[in-house]
Amino acid sequence: EVRSSSATQSTTIGTLTHPSGAVGQFSFRPVLHGRSWVPKQCIYQDQYRRSSYALYPYLYDTIALIAKSVSGPGLATPLVWSYEYGATNHAWEEQGLASGCTGTKTVTVSEPDGTVLSYTYGNRYRADEGKLLEARTRSGTGVELRRELTDYQFSGPQTGLDLVMF
Repeated sequence: EVRSSSATQSTTIGTLTHPSGAVGQFSFRPVLHGRSWVPKQCIYQDQYRRSSYALYPYLYDTIALIAKSVSGPGLATPLVWSYEYGATNHAWEEQGLASGCTGTKTVTVSEPDGTVLSYTYGNRYRADEGKLLEARTRSGTGVELRRELTDYQFSGPQTGLDLVMF
C-alpha cells in the first residue's frame, strides 16, 4: 500500500534578510521517500500477531526544501528555484526480485534561468542508499549540457543482494 506523506498539506516558510536588503525565502514540506530491496521483517506487538510494524521501513518522511527565492535591491523580479522529489520507488526485497525494481530516486531542481538539474540517488537498502549516482544539467529548452556518473567501490565484505547492482 502506498501512502502519501502524513502532512503533505503543511508548508513552512522561513525568511532571512541580509543587511544589504536581499531577502531569501525558503519553503519546506514533509516529503515521502522510499527505499528498495528492503528485507521484509515484521516486529509483532502481541503474541497473537494482530499488530506489527516493519523492522526496516521502506517508506519514510523527511522535511524537504520545495522552493526558495531571493529578492531585493538590484533584482527586477525575484529569483526562484523549485525542487521536485519524484516517485518513492520503494519495494520489499522479494518485490524487487520479482519486478526488477528501479532502485533509484531522482530529485529535480528548476533554476531561475530555466536550467534543470537532476540528481539521481541510489535507494537500495545496504547497497547504495543515499549515494549520488548521476547528476545532469539541462538547458531550459531540454538540451543536455552536462552529465556526471559516479561509481562507488565498496570495501569490506558484501553479501547477498549487496553485490547485485543493476
